Amino acid sequence: MRYFIKFGYIGTDFTGFQKGNGARSVEDSILAKLQSIGVTSPISSAARTDREVSAIGNVFSVEYNGNIKNLMALLNKGSASLFYLAYSPVESSLRPRHSSMKVYRYLCSSYSKRMLEPHLRKFTGTHDFSHFSRRDGRNPVRTIDRIDIVDYGTFTAIDFWGKSFIWQQIRRIMGFVFSQIEEERDDDPFSYSRAVKPAPPQQLILLDVRYPGIVFTPFREKSLERILIEKTRRSFYTFLLFEHIISSLDSIYTGKS
Repeated sequence: MRYFIKFGYIGTDFTGFQKGNGARSVEDSILAKLQSIGVTSPISSAARTDREVSAIGNVFSVEYNGNIKNLMALLNKGSASLFYLAYSPVESSLRPRHSSMKVYRYLCSSYSKRMLEPHLRKFTGTHDFSHFSRRDGRNPVRTIDRIDIVDYGTFTAIDFWGKSFIWQQIRRIMGFVFSQIEEERDDDPFSYSRAVKPAPPQQLILLDVRYPGIVFTPFREKSLERILIEKTRRSFYTFLLFEHIISSLDSIYTGKS
């Protein structure tokens, strides 16, 4: 039986995401945990986040023929920086990377929606993001469907919605916006010729990955809310995010806006 499992991680606790990336990557850690409980299935992930970027809504696939709730409990047991949050049985032909929407959230404690919005709204729609990505051979033309900006008192959350993003795209957009505010400029980003420095990765979180027709079942054994808070206390930004969205876990993990 193939399952999609929605999972999260504290990015600063790992040496990268992809298998073989450093001494302790996210994928290597998941595989080691699966093997420790007798599951030898390979995994495939929806998104390979940058080093030190966190997640609460990434997805991987795994083949498993037992009770999926037992597997979720075993995966969560003793996992200090990885947490497994929801699951859905899927057809064997489906691959996690073939999603319909990804949502990334960047957390900002220095600037408000009023300051950010005039610059960020320029990035919605379809553009060539060559100057706003670290090139890896993929097509730099991407579409950002929408950018939501919400002030939460102690921080501002910027949510980027799109089917796919390229390497460092969101971090370089945020780096550009921060520099525009600091320098009191209002440049056209797609006529900009200066090098764009990416914003710090620790404030970026993969919030959700969505698929048409797939509804995830949240895993709530042993008070998921309490576990999440305990696991994220060490990071100011991830704690802010988890504290805010715990009340809306059902809507996030079932794919409802």
